[in-house]
Order: sequence, then structure tokens, then C-alpha cells
Amino acid sequence: MTDGLFDLAPTSCTHCGRPLVNGGCGWCEKEQGQLKALTSVSPTWYDAAERWIMRQPKGTRFTSEQLTTCIGKPSPTAMHANNAVGAFISGQSRLKRIKPVGYTTSTHPGSHSAVIREWVKL
Repeated sequence: MTDGLFDLAPTSCTHCGRPLVNGGCGWCEKEQGQLKALTSVSPTWYDAAERWIMRQPKGTRFTSEQLTTCIGKPSPTAMHANNAVGAFISGQSRLKRIKPVGYTTSTHPGSHSAVIREWVKL
């Protein structure tokens, strides 16, 4: 019997079962952040983004910039709202509607040619 002196801290997340890193579960934190981002935008934007994805022919390669050029950003002013673009894309990937196929450079001047993910419609 121990008095708690040698009890070990949990090594896996009690929610998803994945290993804890530095005491936290990055996977669950990512999911919570994406949910927060998606709930900060109007359902109208989400529906438009989903329609845009579904209308793309199978095999079409695209970036998040192309999505936002066609339907607009979720919000020009709301805090964290534009994080919804990444959360939406990630969700579509989990649903197996798209998959990552490579990287390209951003064409938006404010992004200074940052490297961004390229996706393909399944």
C-alpha cells in the first residue's frame, strides 16, 4: 500500500486515450480550438464553404486561399473567426472529402509567400 508519495501522474488522456505530452493532450486541445473557431462564424459561411468543396470535381487541387477567394473569409473583424478556415479544412479532411497532397506558396501579399497546404478533392 502506498501513501501517494510514489503515485505516477497519468500518461494518457482520459478523453481520447492518446499519450500526454508535457501534461496535456495536444489532440484534444486542437479539437477544442477548432470547435471554438467554427462556432465563432455564421452557419452561412460554413454552408457556403461546404458547398464549395462539394462542387469541386474529384481530383481538383486547391488551397485554403482559393476557398476564401471564392466565398470570402468567415469574418473581417471577429476575433479568431478566420481560424475557422483551417478548422473547416481539417474537418473536411477527417470526413475523407479531401486529402493533403503537397505544399505551395501563398499568393496573398500579406502572407509574404508563406508555405501553405495544398489539398485534393476526393
